[in-house]
Amino acid sequence: RGSDWRPHSKANKSPAIAHLELAAGAIGIACAKLGEAEVMAASGVPNIMVPNQVVGPIKARRAAALATQTRLILAVDSEIQARQLDEAAVTLGTHPEVVLELDTGMNRGGQLPGDQVLRLAELIANMDGLKLAGLMTWEGHCMKVADPVEREAAIRSAVGKLVDMAEQVRARGIPVEIVSAGGTGTYLTTASIEGVTEVQAGGG
Repeated sequence: RGSDWRPHSKANKSPAIAHLELAAGAIGIACAKLGEAEVMAASGVPNIMVPNQVVGPIKARRAAALATQTRLILAVDSEIQARQLDEAAVTLGTHPEVVLELDTGMNRGGQLPGDQVLRLAELIANMDGLKLAGLMTWEGHCMKVADPVEREAAIRSAVGKLVDMAEQVRARGIPVEIVSAGGTGTYLTTASIEGVTEVQAGGG
């Protein structure tokens, strides 16, 4: 369908299964918590995203240290969080990657699409410790739409906001490698949307 696959490990929480998924073609995995990511990295998983906010100086230091073991990608949705992570990364001399999380209708986390996303992208792009890798969203609210035609339209609308913001960030001269969305209940549509580079699915 044109997108890479990043299975979410929140259900199996098993490094053995993660390695089977990588062998089957997954580009990496997603972990719900930093602690789960630490276990996966210790087991040799080479590419891990934590699509939830890692907040606070203690966890920021743990994340910065984890970036020495694996390609670590963290979701960010605020300046305070970004500065905490950057300070820890600079102190430890590592470079965790981040994706800006957008709220495209789930109303759970992330910035609403708009100028604040652009300002946050520019802030992170100029930091010494963090590397801006891209943007992400989770369009889980669309699963509540019963009619399949209406559900597909809702998914395309939500993910379309993500793709549009990615283009706006690129227009500011900031590279965007990752445009990540999807889940077990939406990936069949999300994976086929032009501009999406990877889909998170397989969490259960």
